[in-house]
Amino acid sequence: MLRITRCLVLLALVSFICGGLRAQQGQDLASLAGVVTDASGAVIPGVSVTLKNPLTGVVYTATTNKEGFYRIPAVVPAQTYEVTFTATGFSDARFTDVPLLVASARTQNAQLKAGEAVAIEVSRSSTASHPWCSFPNSRALAP
Repeated sequence: MLRITRCLVLLALVSFICGGLRAQQGQDLASLAGVVTDASGAVIPGVSVTLKNPLTGVVYTATTNKEGFYRIPAVVPAQTYEVTFTATGFSDARFTDVPLLVASARTQNAQLKAGEAVAIEVSRSSTASHPWCSFPNSRALAP
């Protein structure tokens, strides 16, 4: 009976210590969240959100849900991040020098403008070559 009690106390102690460490780790991180809308205020689902630390090159990504909401949790804090919002049919929105501080939850909303239609003209040219053309360095093979 004493042995079981000791095991339970030890298990509770280990759980308490590990749980405290886990909670403390979460407090060292930051998060970024927000809503993406168009010029009329309508939410835009499916927007690609890229968060990049220009000093380290570390990139975090998210996509807005049907309410236009995105969230990037567990971000390593830094004084400067770049946030880019990209969606088909809209011009990109980019924010630079976005600080994410220790244990902070920053809100970064974005409003995207309708993009201009871009016409792409594709042309193709070719030159014909004929098998009966002679080549200056060609040699006839003996039969």
